[in-house]
Amino acid sequence: MTANKDDIMVRVTRYHTKKTWSSSTTFFEIKTKNKLVNNLYDPHKEYVVERRFNDFKTFHDLLTNNADYKGRAIPSLPHDAKSYMDYF
Repeated sequence: MTANKDDIMVRVTRYHTKKTWSSSTTFFEIKTKNKLVNNLYDPHKEYVVERRFNDFKTFHDLLTNNADYKGRAIPSLPHDAKSYMDYF
């Protein structure tokens, strides 16, 4: 089975900041929906997770430093978490 661009939907739907006495961390809500029929995912269910900006940075670094993705269009990351939502 070959996936096309409409088979998997990924959206960053909101963000919030958690503050402690010494720092603050921004979390992003990611919603995904997989329209492919397989044994792992329900094609009618939307999955929701929270990720930190550093999770995106780690994933971006992994993609850009992997020879398998050389020459592919990988969007650049914003400079910080606050400007990240401007991408969506």
